[in-house]
Amino acid sequence: MAVVNLPDSPADGTTQDVGGITYTYSSSKGYWTAAASSASSGGGGGGGASVTSSDTAPSSPSAGDLWYKSDTSALYVYYTDADSSQWVGVSGPAGADGAAGAAATGYGQVPIIYTEPPTTHNLNNDGSTSTVQMQAVDPEGTAITYGIAYANSTNARPDQLAANTTINQTTGTYTFTPSASNSEEGSFKARLSATDGITSATRFVDFNLLFSISASYLIVAGGGSGGVGNTGGGGGAGGLLYASGHSFETNVSHTITVGAGGGAKSGNGAGSSGQNSSIGSIIAIGGGAGGGNGAAPLVGGSGGGGPDGVAGAAGIAGQGNAGGLGDYTAPTNGTGYGGSGGGAGGVGGPGSDQASEGGVGLEYSITGTAAYYAGGGGGGGYNNTGRPAGNGGGGAGGNRYGGAVSATANTGGGGGGDGLTSGAGGSGIVVIRAPRAATSTTGGPTVTTAGSDTVYTFLSSGTITF
Repeated sequence: MAVVNLPDSPADGTTQDVGGITYTYSSSKGYWTAAASSASSGGGGGGGASVTSSDTAPSSPSAGDLWYKSDTSALYVYYTDADSSQWVGVSGPAGADGAAGAAATGYGQVPIIYTEPPTTHNLNNDGSTSTVQMQAVDPEGTAITYGIAYANSTNARPDQLAANTTINQTTGTYTFTPSASNSEEGSFKARLSATDGITSATRFVDFNLLFSISASYLIVAGGGSGGVGNTGGGGGAGGLLYASGHSFETNVSHTITVGAGGGAKSGNGAGSSGQNSSIGSIIAIGGGAGGGNGAAPLVGGSGGGGPDGVAGAAGIAGQGNAGGLGDYTAPTNGTGYGGSGGGAGGVGGPGSDQASEGGVGLEYSITGTAAYYAGGGGGGGYNNTGRPAGNGGGGAGGNRYGGAVSATANTGGGGGGDGLTSGAGGSGIVVIRAPRAATSTTGGPTVTTAGSDTVYTFLSSGTITF
């Protein structure tokens, strides 16, 4: 709050300019008066500044008016700064000067805010009202009046508001009615004030009316498990979807689903496909199961690898790749390998190629750290060690005596093929990277930052609202 300093112990006739008004000190009266042409002893008239002597503040003051508080001998000037008007102490009681004098009597103390408003507030974009509360108390016990001003040159109501803000003077609750028109999207700053009639305490709040937010996402479905048999095929990786600059509607709860990986398989046959992951209607398809004795591999986000001369299954276009062909040559030494599962970044290797492996995943740095996701599972061997997994969390294949490896959790990798028990597929993951924090989440996502962005990593299903 601004303070105007008048000279200490002025001589009779001393003049001082305040807010464009010239005041003259009268030693016989003991206070300052405005020029005779614009002053009145009772205050409130004449078209110019006035001087009032009373126990209570004058009503309807104008900038430059003086008020001599007769019961405490304190002098105030009604002062207007850039965004507010208030009575400002310019002298204390007899024997005390300025602010020290005002403090000595308790007058001029600023109201104390005990319920702080938020620094930012997001308005509802469906036209429904929302509230912000600021509560204050005056140290002297004077009643508090709450107000609001908008940070623009004319204090006009912002376009983002469809009606004037209402204030509950008992509770300090401000109610805002936003526009429901997309064309009014934007932000504004408002100053909330609490005044005792002389001094004011203020807080600034940034308000946002947003109908959408641009963010990046990564969705990886659960990977399929490997097949079981002499040369079980590797499990296909979960489908992978990535986008930057996706538009998320605000003030809407977006449902997050994280798919489970396919369970390990014992005996003979195909493994289990992974489950889908999604953000609302954006769905990544679960990885296809690897084939086993007497059972073909399954189509999925990435397809499962085939057993014993069976072709691998196809992947979903834009989400993954096909599994590899299984190969088995029995005559002398019973060699052969199941086809490896497809990955998000490449097809699964064929069993005829001993250097083959699960399809490679794809690398992203959406969390702020580069990592591969959705690698295919390795095909199982017969007498030999199974094929390696693709980079991206897949599991390596075993042989007819066992040894298959399960995929890494929350990578969407495919499980390894085997002759006894196949490897399980890895569970999926959903990551959202946004330029501002969400207003609420469920499901316990991990929240980190990357640069100026907030990153939400969901390892299980939940919701998010911006």
